[in-house]
Amino acid sequence: MNVDGTNIQPLSDTSEAVDYASISPDGKHIAFITGYPRSPAYRVDSLMVMDRDGGNKRLLTKTPAAYPSWSPNSQSVAFAVVLHSPGSSYYGIFTIGLDGSGEKRVSNILGSYHLSGWFRDYRLLGGVAQDTLDGTKYVNGCYIFLMDTMGNITSRWGGGGAASWSGMGSHDGKHIAFISTKSGTRCVYLLNVENNRDSLILRDQNDFFKEPVAFSPDDTQLLYNAGGSGLGKMRIVDLRTGAVKDITPFKDDTTTCLAVSWGRN
Repeated sequence: MNVDGTNIQPLSDTSEAVDYASISPDGKHIAFITGYPRSPAYRVDSLMVMDRDGGNKRLLTKTPAAYPSWSPNSQSVAFAVVLHSPGSSYYGIFTIGLDGSGEKRVSNILGSYHLSGWFRDYRLLGGVAQDTLDGTKYVNGCYIFLMDTMGNITSRWGGGGAASWSGMGSHDGKHIAFISTKSGTRCVYLLNVENNRDSLILRDQNDFFKEPVAFSPDDTQLLYNAGGSGLGKMRIVDLRTGAVKDITPFKDDTTTCLAVSWGRN
């Protein structure tokens, strides 16, 4: 749909359970997670890819997946996978080529990962709720991190008793929008990656912030999901003025709307 909530175009049918859709940087493809309850050919939580117009839909991997994110050159997709160890489950981060080749696990430490983006310098942006060290789990709040494609965490923010999660990187690689409770309530912050300083963008008053979704193509606006009334609402905040506008396409009180991506055209 358009950024003003008009021109809605369905890209999937009602037999599909679709989630985590993500438009490739070149605007040609959409990666998404789906289940086909009526077809044995696919299983729930399969990673799929299709052309931007909804055509040429195909299975990318049979590995149960979540949180697909495109590489800057639109040739690979990173995704999270639920893994299991004795007594616990956790997310691992994987990558795969657009043609379905080269699937590999990237993360090399245990933790409850949330994958949220791929930086322009080919570092992966995500969040973790807990580490496992020598078999002993400890929780240090939640923190967001940047990880290289070898699985090494190169930068991290948050923790220390405050929860910080749902990080989303800008297209120019200079900022990360994230949610944190360090002020006592859920608020959206903007982190300057170069100087490690953050500023508050939105304070939770009537909205219950769910997650930052995407920066606008020119990085001047931020698309986010909110849901103070229990229903999902789609909103955009102007990072220069702080002005907020609601772009939820359905204005009734029974439809939940969640934004998942922001294309370049």
